[in-house]
Amino acid sequence: MECGRPGAVRPNADRRHSQRRSARIAARAETPEGLSWPCQVVAFSATGVSIRYPASRAAAIRAWLEAGKSRINLHLRPNRSSDWHCIPGHAVRAGTESLAVEFSSASLQAFETLLQQSGLVDESSRKRHPEADSKVILSQVRATWLGGIKALVAEWLDALPASLVPVSNGLSESLETELRGTFDGLCSPVASDHGGSDWLILGVLAERARQRHEAGVGLLHARLSDLGLESAAMEPGPLGPEVLCRVLGQAVRARGFNRQESRELYARFEADVLHELGDLYASLHSVLARNNAIVSDAGHQGMLLHLPATPRRTVNNRRQEAEIAVRQVAMPPLPSLTEPEDLRPEPLGGHTRAEAIRSLHTRLENDEAVSGAARFPESLVPDLVAALCRSPRLTQRGRGLIEGLEPVIARVLAREPGGLEERDHPLRRLINRIGHLDTADQESQLPWSSELYQPLRGLDPDRSPNRALTQAAEAFREELEEREKNYQRQVRTAIKAVEGSERVNEAARVTDEALDDRLFGEPLPRPVLRFVEDEWRNLMMLHYLRSESQEGLWSEALELLDAILDASDPASETRAEELIARLRAFRERTPEQPSDESLESLADHIRHPHRSRYVKLSAGFRGKPVKEHHDGTDRSLAYWEKSLESMPVGTWFLERMTDGTTRPIRMAWAGQHRRRFLLVGPSGRKIADLGLNALSRRLADGELLPISRHDQALVDEGLDRLLETLYRQLVERVITDPETGLCNDGEFRRRLTRMLVAAPPSREQTLIVMSWREQAVDPATLVQLLGEQLPPHTLIGRLSGNRLGLLFHGQAMEAWLVRMLRRVHRVIGGDEGILRAGVAVGDPAVVTAERWLALADEACGKAPFEWPPAFRYGSVPAERMRHVVRLADRLAGNEALRRNELLLRASRIIPLHGTTRMPAQHELSMTAPDEHGELMDASELVPLAERYGGGARLDEWLMQAVLECLKRPLQTFPEAESGVCIPVLGYTLTEPGLTRFIQAVFRYHQCPVDKLWFCVSEADAMAHPNAVALFMREVRELGGRICLDMRETDPEMARLVRRLPTDLIRLKEGSGSQWSGFARDSMLSAVVTVAHQMGAEVVVSGVSQPARLDALRVLGVDYAQGAAVGRPRLLRY
Repeated sequence: MECGRPGAVRPNADRRHSQRRSARIAARAETPEGLSWPCQVVAFSATGVSIRYPASRAAAIRAWLEAGKSRINLHLRPNRSSDWHCIPGHAVRAGTESLAVEFSSASLQAFETLLQQSGLVDESSRKRHPEADSKVILSQVRATWLGGIKALVAEWLDALPASLVPVSNGLSESLETELRGTFDGLCSPVASDHGGSDWLILGVLAERARQRHEAGVGLLHARLSDLGLESAAMEPGPLGPEVLCRVLGQAVRARGFNRQESRELYARFEADVLHELGDLYASLHSVLARNNAIVSDAGHQGMLLHLPATPRRTVNNRRQEAEIAVRQVAMPPLPSLTEPEDLRPEPLGGHTRAEAIRSLHTRLENDEAVSGAARFPESLVPDLVAALCRSPRLTQRGRGLIEGLEPVIARVLAREPGGLEERDHPLRRLINRIGHLDTADQESQLPWSSELYQPLRGLDPDRSPNRALTQAAEAFREELEEREKNYQRQVRTAIKAVEGSERVNEAARVTDEALDDRLFGEPLPRPVLRFVEDEWRNLMMLHYLRSESQEGLWSEALELLDAILDASDPASETRAEELIARLRAFRERTPEQPSDESLESLADHIRHPHRSRYVKLSAGFRGKPVKEHHDGTDRSLAYWEKSLESMPVGTWFLERMTDGTTRPIRMAWAGQHRRRFLLVGPSGRKIADLGLNALSRRLADGELLPISRHDQALVDEGLDRLLETLYRQLVERVITDPETGLCNDGEFRRRLTRMLVAAPPSREQTLIVMSWREQAVDPATLVQLLGEQLPPHTLIGRLSGNRLGLLFHGQAMEAWLVRMLRRVHRVIGGDEGILRAGVAVGDPAVVTAERWLALADEACGKAPFEWPPAFRYGSVPAERMRHVVRLADRLAGNEALRRNELLLRASRIIPLHGTTRMPAQHELSMTAPDEHGELMDASELVPLAERYGGGARLDEWLMQAVLECLKRPLQTFPEAESGVCIPVLGYTLTEPGLTRFIQAVFRYHQCPVDKLWFCVSEADAMAHPNAVALFMREVRELGGRICLDMRETDPEMARLVRRLPTDLIRLKEGSGSQWSGFARDSMLSAVVTVAHQMGAEVVVSGVSQPARLDALRVLGVDYAQGAAVGRPRLLRY
């Protein structure tokens, strides 16, 4: 690795706009070793980029470079409306907080596409100087073009025998002059009839030059070889215009594709490019022929047209080839049935999924013999097959075939535990191709041909099955290629139909707007209006569709309409017969001619305008505008509309049918500005053509469900599902009370917090804590009796000791509780009271889940054991209620908040090993004193502010505080430059304007948003999954990170992290205090295993003992936070 200045990539020519252009390309770098960081593109060339990374990542990147690593994947996105692109490359030079990355030849086309989409020339300067940027680009193109052609032909001439050197020198001297004249004549703005045609000229010119280069040099190589001049023959080398053609070809897509303009271009292309540049090949050919290097009667047409000339090859054929070449460059690729198998990021920690599965299985079975073995657990093979078969992309046909492969999978995994994770393993290829083929045949219930099963019938149980599996995978590949061709053909047909409909709508819109500007609102002669409605409007639409612009016959038809309207004015000087002659001449040039009757009626009006009656249009041709957007009241609809704006083409959905079944469909096309979408089935057949509002409503109503796992290979999907299943089983064993079968104390508190967050403020809910006399009743019997009395879906759990907690929804709570307590008491029997209860009515704005449970527990302790059973109410103290009311009034904005009421608290977070993605960080949270002078947590402040309408004020206060810390570090907090964590809670996450506010604040103040990471609680993520997912994705697009605050006892942790774009997982050290130290560490190690497999780092908060840091480091935890790291500090700004 070469270190020095980041000069491996040439910076932008215009230094004033380099930062602006770089900011348009959002970038994130990832390495195969799991290292990733946000970055900015500060310079670019045709072969690579120079990126600048945060100073906080310097140590990790330096260590990565010193280890001899260079492979890197850049995820680039030109703008918010485009998709993310992953481009592999190599780091070639390092500088101060910068890297120079070069791309391989296979990745150049994708990179050059991004350069065009991101805008090589600033948009504002393009509008002000439309010709200046074109001249600059053309001058750069000419230099590259001439240099590449000169170097290429010079190599050809140098390879000739020594006897040809004098002749080759003469040809080389005249080469530059001829090329310059040809290029300047073709690409000058004077030669273009329409703006932007120079781009098409360059695209076609470069594409054809590349084709001539490849075939022409190959032909020359073959002729020289035939003459025995192998030493003089050269392989086709790289050509400068080959790179240029791809870059300029993408400009066709960016600037639009005009059919009429392209036809004129092809005519000039045939006349100028082929013949004039062909003269260069003809000159070289004649030189070789005169010196007997090639046969002289072959003619130069063979080299000009790449093949020996035939009578069938006409100018029209070459013209069609040129159009096809440009369209192939300009059209985006269609989504394929077979997804690449390398989409899954590398797991952290260097452990494979097979090792992670074996680790979880060991903890689940408590089997030390399993932990010491390196093989895949044999007992998990049926579970793995079941996980593969649960994929929604499979039908019963594919499931049956994979279930039949269970013995083969067991044999392969017994010999090769990591075989399914090897990309080229035949078993992995076979299973993935079964998934792709079954997906393609979802709409057909016909069985597959017997040739597909023939290689599998020859499996020998005593030999390695790899040979038979390879043959079977090859048979499935050939069958899948046929499906892929049919799929692509049907998708193209559907897209062509939708695009045609879009063009018709555009033609109608443009024509109607032009007609309304002239006809609506003013009295019009009836013959003119009838002529426009019956004939002229449709005629104008047809002309617009043919020209795809407002030029040509469409503009002429509009001018004739203006002349007709002017002729209706008595003061007009327009001559009637001259105007009628123009109409008749226009009619003769138009294939679709107006009817004679309407034309004669219009001619009579033009001759005698005073005879016509005048009418007034009651409505315009456009009609009433269609309301595509909602009024903002439906938040779910707003979330999906925002999500669809950035959802990539190729996304899979599950559609719920009327009979209760589901089927996979796919987004195959998105219209301009993302206002229309085409959905196709697995075979490529059109399913639906929906607008933005209609598709958003179907997503909001649950009729369509996005499926992210269709982007994975089937084997990866099954392994991940098996990993999630094992983790869920392990957690459920830990959180279940063995005596009653209910959830334990910690899990009940977690579920109570989630339900409190998700419940609407208007819901009436009651928390009940019930206790019984020790040894007076069996807990299992009591739980069984309670289960018979409880409403369905009631939250109930075993608290510590002899207590139960349950959450009651609905009214008439007192009557139900008295009836339930008495019935249980009668069944159990006994003269003395054995049951008592405490009741707390919850208000999320006043109490958190912990305070609520403490109120009910305190009330239960005050209730006596007596007959009939008694219960007591728990109430919030009056002092706290007064404090809450005063604070809520200030948060709502009715009174000004004093600066000492809201405080900023900073807690330090340190890395525990040297391979973490971030250095030491700080979490900034808001706090305020309660009625006793103690500091409240943000989890209490935010619900209180939201309940009384002050949530926005708290958001603005916290963002302003963070902004001050990043922009101008405080004296009490100089370490803020490394990175800051911001907790985001509650209703704030459902506000669509939150990310816009964050983006506006940090863009206006020029603060580094990549130093921020936002922490979201698990309760909020489960309460508002769609809104939280959208917020996370937008924050990551801005360059920030996402942390999910969870408990290790959450059974859905693995599924939630898989669904949400999460970078970190934070656990609380004291949440499992009821366990033993060994059980807590075992559960924490399981969380680390699963999180690292999903690419997320683990943060443990609440660490109080310094010795605990070493234990967490051994367990694989990445970061630690708590008193052992540093005491929290209060900041004033």
